[in-house]
Amino acid sequence: MSLSSLDVMGQLTAIRAFDAAARLGSFKRAAAELGVTEGAVSRLIRQLERRAKVELFIRAGRRIGLSDAGRAFADDVGPAFERLRQASARLGRQHVERPLVIAAPATTTLRWLIPRQAGLEAALGGSIKLVSWDRPPDISDPSVSLWLSVGEHSAGSDASYVDIMPESFALVVAGERLTRQPDARAALAGLPRLVSRTRPAIWQDWLREGGTDAPYTGMHEFERMYFTLQAAEAGVGSTIAPLEIIGEALADGRLVAPFGRILRKGSYHLALPPRDRRHPATAAAVKWFRRQGQSGAAGLPACA
Repeated sequence: MSLSSLDVMGQLTAIRAFDAAARLGSFKRAAAELGVTEGAVSRLIRQLERRAKVELFIRAGRRIGLSDAGRAFADDVGPAFERLRQASARLGRQHVERPLVIAAPATTTLRWLIPRQAGLEAALGGSIKLVSWDRPPDISDPSVSLWLSVGEHSAGSDASYVDIMPESFALVVAGERLTRQPDARAALAGLPRLVSRTRPAIWQDWLREGGTDAPYTGMHEFERMYFTLQAAEAGVGSTIAPLEIIGEALADGRLVAPFGRILRKGSYHLALPPRDRRHPATAAAVKWFRRQGQSGAAGLPACA
């Protein structure tokens, strides 16, 4: 056998030991780099020489030097191992430097995630990327690290789920409307109901799940939920809103929920794909989301 016919994959450990010894000019230094004993390096190189039937090192006591065959072999394998080291370093940097990508419904992103983004980045010690995602989570998509979803778990059996906080909703109207007319039913009677095309059945869901009915005048439809909420804050009409994403508007009185809330069967939850669930950034994000969920959403009583 010669070096040209050597079973490279079968002798990869020995070739790695040879590369280290050739580069460093010492079995001892090669052993330190590889985390093995000097004797192990010597045995691996002897094994390689026997297999190839060629002497790679000239030995003089404890001193070594490359033979002509060893020098030629080192010229070939050295650059190959260097490319492997560089590729591994790049891969490691990509894994560490790739920002955590969080997908969530557009309104949840706008009303709940973005106001908390700085806090999440501080907890992670790095930047995140938020993307709008209004479909069920697709855990096969490698561009997303985790999904923040609302409702029942729908990402499939390969996903891991972490419930963050319960899902609830309420009929809401601009606080200034009730300032002018304290009787909620009377205030609502002259206002249209607002609805978004992304949640067209939300009024029916509210009534079916036990929400209080109230008089109204007509319907106004908006393209997205965040337009609907903005219109409600501006006093255009009343709407049914997910309470978890309007906590600040309730706290400062821009919106009020005169009939309390209804707790729904679903939840705000994270869907984690198998590939990223053990990533340190993912674990830190899950911990942060749990803390946010424990702070509660709106503190409203149940709908009477």
